[in-house]
Amino acid sequence: MKIEERILILAPLGEDAVNAAQVLARAGIASDVCLNLAEVTEKFLAGAGALIITEESLTSDETGRFIQVLRNQEAWSDIPIVIITSGGDVTSLSVNMVTLFDSVGNIHLLERPLRAITLASAAQVAVRARQKQYQLKLLLEMRARAEAKVNQYAAELLRSNKDLQQLAAIVASSDDAIISKDLKGIIASWNKGAERIFGYTAAEIIGQSVTVLFPQDHINEETEIIRRISKGERVDHYETIRRRKDGTLFPISLTVSPIRNAAGVI
Repeated sequence: MKIEERILILAPLGEDAVNAAQVLARAGIASDVCLNLAEVTEKFLAGAGALIITEESLTSDETGRFIQVLRNQEAWSDIPIVIITSGGDVTSLSVNMVTLFDSVGNIHLLERPLRAITLASAAQVAVRARQKQYQLKLLLEMRARAEAKVNQYAAELLRSNKDLQQLAAIVASSDDAIISKDLKGIIASWNKGAERIFGYTAAEIIGQSVTVLFPQDHINEETEIIRRISKGERVDHYETIRRRKDGTLFPISLTVSPIRNAAGVI
C-alpha cells in the first residue's frame, strides 16, 4: 500500500471503523484506521489519498489543529474528506461542523444510515480526485525543475557573456595583432592591433584569405599551419615574414591555436 493513496478512517464508535475498512477493501481501496484525530493529522501529513471521518470525531481538542493543517496544504493539494453525519433532523453538531469546515473546501457529507455501496462510491470518487491532484503536483514539480534549469542556464549564459565581453575588450585593446580564421584560412575577426600592424581595416580584410598577408614565397606555410591546427596542435612562436597593405615586408613571431566550440569541434 502506498501511503499517499490510502484512505484514513476515523470512526471511534462501535464497529464503524472496521466495517468501513471492510467496505473499502472489497472495493479494492487500501485504508488505515486511526484511533483519534491527532493520529489522522499526523498520518495525513505523511501522505493520504482521502479521509473518512464521523462527525462525532470532530469534537476533540485536536479539531482546531486538524483544521489548521488542512488550511496549510500546498497549492496542489485539496484532500477529499468524507464526513459521515447523523441521520434525521439537523443537529447543532452538524451546523457547527459545516461552519467549521466552510473554509477548508473539499468536503462531502454522507448521512446515516449509510449503505456500503454509497460509501464505496464516495471513496472511489475521492481517490480519483486525489490522483488528479498528484498529477498536478507532478506537473508543478516538473515545471519547477524546468524553471530551475532555465534560471541556471540564464545565469551561466550571463556569466559567459560577461567573460566574452571582457575577452573582447582585451582583444580590442591589445597592441598585438589578434586574428581568427576558419580552417580554410578565411579571416573571421581582426582587432585594432592587427589594423595598426598590417594597415588593413576590419571591413577591408574580414572574409579574405589570410594569405593576402603572406609574401609570395611564404604561401606554402599556410598549408602546414592549417594541417597542424586541424589536428588540434598549437603553433608557438613561429618566426616568419609577413606583408603589410602597402607591400612592405616585416619579420613577425606567430602563435596559432585551435579554437573549439561547445561540442569540441575546431
